[in-house]
Amino acid sequence: MIGELRLGGVVVRVDPAVPPDEDLLPADWGQQHVYGHPLWGRTFADATRRVSVWTAQAGLLLLDRFDAQRFGDLLRFLRVGDRRDFAVRVAESADPLRDGYFAGLAISRSDEEQDHGLAEVLGAFVAAEATRLADTESVLRRRYASTAPRPLEEDPLYYYVDVPVFDSGDVSYGFGLMVEDGAVHRLWSRPVHYHK
Repeated sequence: MIGELRLGGVVVRVDPAVPPDEDLLPADWGQQHVYGHPLWGRTFADATRRVSVWTAQAGLLLLDRFDAQRFGDLLRFLRVGDRRDFAVRVAESADPLRDGYFAGLAISRSDEEQDHGLAEVLGAFVAAEATRLADTESVLRRRYASTAPRPLEEDPLYYYVDVPVFDSGDVSYGFGLMVEDGAVHRLWSRPVHYHK
């Protein structure tokens, strides 16, 4: 510890400042090993430079299947309500492990109104995907049935997830939610690997 930071009545112990060219962002082992870099970049500036100074509110949340049970609370927190002036586009992945999603919704504002509010539509998508992906490994096994196992040198993603046997840990589902300036832009179901 080098000192302390006073934030009103809160005092936080601080370590020496990290030089700007050093990695400040933690990454899990798979992200680092398979992709060769942390999720957002190698430095704090790599992450913050990707956000425009004109972006007032935005967020990216990655949820696992347990978080999905509280999805309605999250939407209330993000002030996603009953507005109906939106359009929906649907995307489905043929290669969910590589693409990082099973299915997704792209939301944009529209002059035409939907029959249901945005929060209700997003909640229904989460519930439907949770039902469809309840046995995620079976879904993936059917999708990759004709995919021969690949050696580590050829494809570390498939190797470490152990497709199609899934003997290196559980593969389940989660969700990604991207919000920008108060409007939901993307919601998707995604594979999540819990390595043993």
